[in-house]
Amino acid sequence: MNVKHPTCPITSDEFSSLMNGLAAPIVPRIAVGVSGGADSMALVLLIDDWAKSRGGSVLAITVDHGLRKDSSAEASQVGAWLKGRGINHKTVRWESDPSQTSGLQARARDARYELMADVCAGADIKYLFVAHNMEDQAETFLMRLRHKSGLDGLGAMAKERKLDCDNRITLVRPLLGIAKARLKDTLKVRNQPWVEDPSNKNTAFERVRTRELLSLLELYEGINPSRLAGAAGGARMLRRVLERASDQFIENHVTTADGLGVKIDALQFFSIPEEIRGRVLARLIGDYGRKNKKGGYPPSADKISRVIQWLSGEAGGQNGGNARTLGGCRISRKGGFLAIKAEPPRRRPRQKVPPHMVNNITHEHLSQKSP
Repeated sequence: MNVKHPTCPITSDEFSSLMNGLAAPIVPRIAVGVSGGADSMALVLLIDDWAKSRGGSVLAITVDHGLRKDSSAEASQVGAWLKGRGINHKTVRWESDPSQTSGLQARARDARYELMADVCAGADIKYLFVAHNMEDQAETFLMRLRHKSGLDGLGAMAKERKLDCDNRITLVRPLLGIAKARLKDTLKVRNQPWVEDPSNKNTAFERVRTRELLSLLELYEGINPSRLAGAAGGARMLRRVLERASDQFIENHVTTADGLGVKIDALQFFSIPEEIRGRVLARLIGDYGRKNKKGGYPPSADKISRVIQWLSGEAGGQNGGNARTLGGCRISRKGGFLAIKAEPPRRRPRQKVPPHMVNNITHEHLSQKSP
């Protein structure tokens, strides 16, 4: 049973307030990911008005994923709609590997971001806006709860994050606090159609199943997307508090050690709360591990916890001389300090030459010498 709600489109003034404090240049030159669905169509119309009122411009990017026979026609339709409204538009196509059938939605999502980042980089655009809304945030929270995510995961989607490894492009989500129904209302008052993706009803996908679960939670338990999105916001706020505490500890109690790594005051380290302890160690391992292993990431919370437990015991360097490796780092404890340094590259073992080959090698070597 569909519950009717009063029409409540997003006004230009309200959208301007949503943009306050978000990353964007004074004269906006930005990109928007536009699939053609109601969310992204509403965003591109709103942000185009906002940018043009400030002397800026918008580039809409549609990724034709090629997973349905209608995808190319839909991308063309989006381009026609936006052209009619004076909005620049570019379509890029994803060539998927037909031999890979698992994790299709995750691979398509990663490909979309990668392709859109490439377009932004080519156009010298540093901000890419996407239309994730309140329901998307609630669904992400439930999915991560199902997968037993920790505090960081339950924070769900951030309003801003760096999109590429070079930190050139910032991904921005201004609509995380806006209900999907309001985005559709925004299109209706502007007489703008949108594309309905049939895969949004395919229960083979986890997000679709989660969406159905969310509807049941709201219907029977009164747990609506706003409450779940609020819980995600609370997790993000707590995460920021812990991150600030970790930053402060590193500033006060971590020192460089001959340019090869860092030393941590062990007494201070074991006096701080366990959650901050783990974050400090993960941050340092992540930083120094990346120097030794390009593209590396901080280890899992379980691995970090085991190393901390080892460091606190007799085996963990209380008597000196012991060390463990994790995330491309060598971790040890000696006296009143913990030490973290990049793990040296492993040497490949020298291949032994079988005895019967020695004479052949020697003969070949001598025969190649100049007379």
